[in-house]
Amino acid sequence: MFVDFNQLKTADEDRLTYKYFSGGEWLESDSGMLLDVISPIDNSLVGRVQQCTEDDIDTCITNASLAKSAWASLSLEDRISVFKNVIFLLKRNKKIFIELLMRELGKLENEAEEEIEKTLAFLKNLIQEKKWEKESRIFRRGKICYLKRLPLGVILGIVPFNFPIYISATKIGPALIAGNSCVIKAPSQGAISLLHFVQLFKEAGVFEGALNVITGKGEKIGEFLITHELIDMISFTGSSSVGEFVAEKAKLVPLVLALGGKNAAIVLPDANLKKAVKEIAMGAFTFAGQRANAIKRVIIIESIADKFIKLLKKFVEVHFKRVGDPFDKRTQLGPVRSKEQTDYLKELLEDAKEKGAKIVLGGKTKKETYFQATVIDKVTPQMRIAWEEQFGPILPILRVKDIIKAVDLHNASDYGLGVSVFTKNLKKAKELAQALEAAIVQINGKTQRAPDNFPFMGQGISGVGVEGIPWSIESMTQFKATIINR
Repeated sequence: MFVDFNQLKTADEDRLTYKYFSGGEWLESDSGMLLDVISPIDNSLVGRVQQCTEDDIDTCITNASLAKSAWASLSLEDRISVFKNVIFLLKRNKKIFIELLMRELGKLENEAEEEIEKTLAFLKNLIQEKKWEKESRIFRRGKICYLKRLPLGVILGIVPFNFPIYISATKIGPALIAGNSCVIKAPSQGAISLLHFVQLFKEAGVFEGALNVITGKGEKIGEFLITHELIDMISFTGSSSVGEFVAEKAKLVPLVLALGGKNAAIVLPDANLKKAVKEIAMGAFTFAGQRANAIKRVIIIESIADKFIKLLKKFVEVHFKRVGDPFDKRTQLGPVRSKEQTDYLKELLEDAKEKGAKIVLGGKTKKETYFQATVIDKVTPQMRIAWEEQFGPILPILRVKDIIKAVDLHNASDYGLGVSVFTKNLKKAKELAQALEAAIVQINGKTQRAPDNFPFMGQGISGVGVEGIPWSIESMTQFKATIINR
């Protein structure tokens, strides 16, 4: 069964204009305002999405509120059957989604396919997670307390551009499986891929109003959306600066915030350097480094720095040298999301060069959005690139004298998402993990989102709350206690 995605589009002759999804229908905003979605590959128009208004949002959230009781009244098995249909449809339409992600975001084919496979794996694991539904009991002095988790109501999910299908699944999935209704704010770039994904839920049989999607620029509608009185919980993934704004405005509404990172790879003298080089390069340059979980700096002990850099340069030249169009099979590194992002990367690089950093590899741009895989050595704490989240294919290397200096330098960052430690001494690595101020420590592996049944979280300005299937469901439900007195 292949899905008819034409339902998403308007009747315009070019068929490039997409509707938003509310109350089980694809709709056009009465405002008539549209937002262009531009491909980073060649600056071409991928399509236009609705710039939703406050009235559109109010109707959308109201639809979700009206639908929540009917959706929650379904048995868990009935809700699971909808997800089984979505999994089937996503598998059958996989090629369409891969091409969408490539065109809209500039992902390489293997990167786009990996996002679809991760989404499928998430949904499969999600429908197997049923422990949260079971009632538990507490006995104390002639009293019995029965505890059961119930849905919160209307969940607002705010999705970033870089993984519009996978991250939307990590919000839609736990919300709906637990009996909530859901409103998703699509990213400006990535919206078209997300809208196609939502069509799968429509065809899979989700209740009208149980799932809704708003499109448009966040600066125009964001505050109204997050402060709406009918929103019962917010799950946000995006930058730390916007996350702080959401937390400030949301007040008493429960929050889970998955924010930015300045993830370090700490390389110790006894590390397997070949393994470290491969993990660090893949962690830094996959999808042009446009991931919160990307490795964004290397902190290395001085005694092994030269050898490490020599191996790293060789690896990157082999695996990430060819920058270009993702539809060209020879391409090894795709574009960054926009010219504005390229300009920001140039700023960071120029600042580092002016302050004495040495470019080991790369450092040049090709067209507006094509930035070479770049390695820079002799980076110091006085340089912006040592602290700012670059979100692009630049890897700074900071040399330190010993482990103590490495820990101090790492912990000086306001971010606390992830860190990698490369060493053959696992006992030392586990001890070091306790000293490092980051929520997730990877030993001899790149920083990345853990398996979906593992916790995913951040410290400092990298996040609030915990994601991962069991914890996401927990954050989108609340305890109901029934106490019997004997």
